[in-house]
Amino acid sequence: MRYDPGSLLDQISLVHGPRAVLVRYFEIAENALCERGVRLRFRADFDRLVEINHEHRDSWPAFIPMFDPAHNRLRLDDSFWVEALDERGCPVATHAGHLYDWQDTTLEEELASLRAFFRNPAPHLANGDSIAVEAPSARHIRGRVMGGGAVWVRPDHRGKGLATLVPRVSRAYALTRWDIVGSWAVMEPRIRDQGLARRHGFNEEEMIVFRLKAWRDHLPMLLIWMSREEAFAHIVSVVERGAIDEDVADLAAARS
Repeated sequence: MRYDPGSLLDQISLVHGPRAVLVRYFEIAENALCERGVRLRFRADFDRLVEINHEHRDSWPAFIPMFDPAHNRLRLDDSFWVEALDERGCPVATHAGHLYDWQDTTLEEELASLRAFFRNPAPHLANGDSIAVEAPSARHIRGRVMGGGAVWVRPDHRGKGLATLVPRVSRAYALTRWDIVGSWAVMEPRIRDQGLARRHGFNEEEMIVFRLKAWRDHLPMLLIWMSREEAFAHIVSVVERGAIDEDVADLAAARS
């Protein structure tokens, strides 16, 4: 029996942005997902996301602490994750989003202080954890922004574009739900080298070095950033074409 969590538009409310354009975008995106044999479900239970990560550790390393309820405060009004499900209702892909309201601070300050990832960074700082932010753009990123991550595609569903399509739908939802000024994420250079940042529509690529024992002890990453205008331009282009382009082609190693 086919598992059906309901349509995207049944699950979400369109609050900000041009309603007609967004309705059509989500319809097109949902058709593209159905063609790939999956349906999306928006969720708020991050303990389940952690469980999926543990169940698939052979294809998905531990994800960033910003989406782990053991380390971060994740509320219904500031966080969600998207689960792509196959016909049996089993997870095949994920992406998560967290709203930050940084009116009086910047991404650079929040990363360096570890506040972007931990509800209580003090013990982690005392333990020697650090984030070296070598990204000039980070000092200018402020206001209502979404941090994205926890990108995973089950190996037997790679090659279908899910590593790009699912996060794009997730960001479109964040735009209409939270009216964000942009979204940021971090990506391993080896994934960037395979073209995933470009397929996601991200432009900025600057270095951040993580030394977080709660995650992966020493890990150079790239900061990637997309403005609200860039994200909406993609949404409009999809609606004008009436289809998701093949630029959502997947990458065999897509994970973060």
